[in-house]
Amino acid sequence: MIDIATGKTDVSDHALRRMKKECVVELFRKTEEKLHGATAGHNMFVNSADAEILDLNNQIDDFLIQEDMNKKKVQELNESNKKLMEKINFYVKQKENNTKKEHKINDYFDKGLVEQNNLLETKNLQLIADVAILENEKLELIEECKNKNETNELLEEEVQKWKEQVEENYKHHYDQFEPVLLENQKLKENDKRLRCKTRDLQLLLQETSKEFMNILSKYPNPNVMLPIVQDWITDCCEEVENDTSGVSPIAPTELDNLYCDFKEWAQKEDHDAPKRNVFKENLKVWQANSRFGLDIGDRKSDFRVNGYEARPRFNLQVV
Repeated sequence: MIDIATGKTDVSDHALRRMKKECVVELFRKTEEKLHGATAGHNMFVNSADAEILDLNNQIDDFLIQEDMNKKKVQELNESNKKLMEKINFYVKQKENNTKKEHKINDYFDKGLVEQNNLLETKNLQLIADVAILENEKLELIEECKNKNETNELLEEEVQKWKEQVEENYKHHYDQFEPVLLENQKLKENDKRLRCKTRDLQLLLQETSKEFMNILSKYPNPNVMLPIVQDWITDCCEEVENDTSGVSPIAPTELDNLYCDFKEWAQKEDHDAPKRNVFKENLKVWQANSRFGLDIGDRKSDFRVNGYEARPRFNLQVV
């Protein structure tokens, strides 16, 4: 027989040579049948092994896919677990903080209530002491009022006595003083009439003075000064010597400077200032009657100590 696996046979070459052709063919036929059966079995085994291998590969692929999915799920679960742990830690810390705050609030309220209670007790004791002091003051005031009432009663009695005495004196002296009172009343009436007449005279004098001033302004007297100019000289000016620093002596102050100050003074004193020509003529009167005298020219070419008519100068200076 021929071994299919090894290809060896238990028939020797010598026996094989001596066998007949039919026996050899039979032997090879049986051997071929066995070989065919072995090949078929081997093919079936190979096909079965390939199917199992394919099935195992599919299962492995499925396991790998499932493993990837499981890894993703595990990763997602880990991330979710991490977030949950963070939230849990946050809530735990928040709870601890809230607990601390509650303890602090409770401590604050406890301490605040204790302090308020102590303050109220202190105020209560102070109020009790104040009430006691007020009670004592009340008693003292009551006693003082009693004493004052007694004093007032005595004073009222004394005042009443004085009133009665005054009435008696008035009745006693009325007859003596009645003529004097009547005379006093007449004098008061006369004084009232005299006051009315005096007021009328003052008004008349004021009107007369205004009319007189107007007449003097219109028709100035070359030898008489206006009172307003005389008052200004008295209140605001002083005499000064001639200026001798030049070739010939001259009066120090020009008319325009004096007239500007005069107008300001008249405005302050609520007077009507006369015109410049009237003011000039009055100053010429003053200059002529002063110890310096008046020496004035008619034109600029005839300039003298007191200048000339268009621009005169005077021995006055505003103080």
